[in-house]
Amino acid sequence: MSEYRLPKRMRTDLSSRFIKMSQAKTSSKYEVLNFGIGEDTSLLNKSTVDLIYKELNTNESLGYSDNICPELVEAFSSYAKRNYGVELKEENIAITMGIKSALNLLAILLVDSYSNVLVTSPGYNIFKRSAELMNGRIDEYNLLDNEKTLIDYLNSSEKGYQIIELNYPNNPTGKSVTNSFYVELEEYAKKHNSIIINDGAYIDYSYFSKPISLLSQGLKGKLELYSASKSFGLTGLRVGIIAGDKDLIKKFKILQDQYDSGQARPFLKTYAALLNDNDTNYQKMKYYRRYYQFKSVVSKYDIYLDEIDSTFYAFFKMPEWMSKLGQDAMEVALKLKSEYSLIFIPYVVNGQNYLRASMTYKDESDIKKLDTRLNMIRNNES
Repeated sequence: MSEYRLPKRMRTDLSSRFIKMSQAKTSSKYEVLNFGIGEDTSLLNKSTVDLIYKELNTNESLGYSDNICPELVEAFSSYAKRNYGVELKEENIAITMGIKSALNLLAILLVDSYSNVLVTSPGYNIFKRSAELMNGRIDEYNLLDNEKTLIDYLNSSEKGYQIIELNYPNNPTGKSVTNSFYVELEEYAKKHNSIIINDGAYIDYSYFSKPISLLSQGLKGKLELYSASKSFGLTGLRVGIIAGDKDLIKKFKILQDQYDSGQARPFLKTYAALLNDNDTNYQKMKYYRRYYQFKSVVSKYDIYLDEIDSTFYAFFKMPEWMSKLGQDAMEVALKLKSEYSLIFIPYVVNGQNYLRASMTYKDESDIKKLDTRLNMIRNNES
């Protein structure tokens, strides 16, 4: 009997660095030093947890939310005006179960076999992989290529990209953009009738300027996604917002109704409360301090970092001495985890090996332990 035949889109490689890293076990010899996934649940203080419990103890919390929560829409609208200088009405906002699910839905909604799609790389590649499943024609712009800016790349390309998916501030590189970038991008979008999507999960982590929103140039043809996970530590609650063009938002909500019935109301109301009463200054100061502590330690091991710009990641080229641990960044990262209980996230870009470290590690003493661990690993492998 012949094997069943998968459609072409299902033969797309859906594996990811995060799956491979999560499946690898740590060594029992050493305490785990986790500089991997950007998850900081320590941001949840007692009052936030108490609010969740309070909301869970109401009868209405047990029903479907259908992604409807007027309190959250109002709170985000005020937050966006206050922090991003963007005016949003209810028709411009949709509640999501986090950015990952929203990016998948956007690919289903917007991409077909006629779509020319541009994504940035390296990056959070959920949209790219889903767009490939929808048979889109995908190109990548290399953020590490300093010879040609993204705007120059677009203007020199013979293609007219119907969809441009960005991730600014960027995970993993920490690169951000200026208002003038979005002004030039708007000119391109008008000329080619492009839809622009920005994964703005880290928009609240801009260190030297106010957050810069894609929507600052108007809402037509634009969508920006926001995350309660990164801004307020609600990682496992899976709550987010997508905002922008009212017509695209309307279509998004219709499609969304086919896929989920919305996150639980207590979690939506918790997100609303944090938008109303919290800012990100505390965690920004925390990550800023940690970044330079990290930089001071790793510089002793031929790891060189730029000045911090945005996000809470340190992204660096793998030092030469680590090549003795494996052939590429993935092999090295797997060995660091399995043999030394040290977790970094690997990236290979144009044959160059990079690692990413998150400043969301749990214990302040981990940075000193990292110094000892790196010293031991280098000496063992030299």
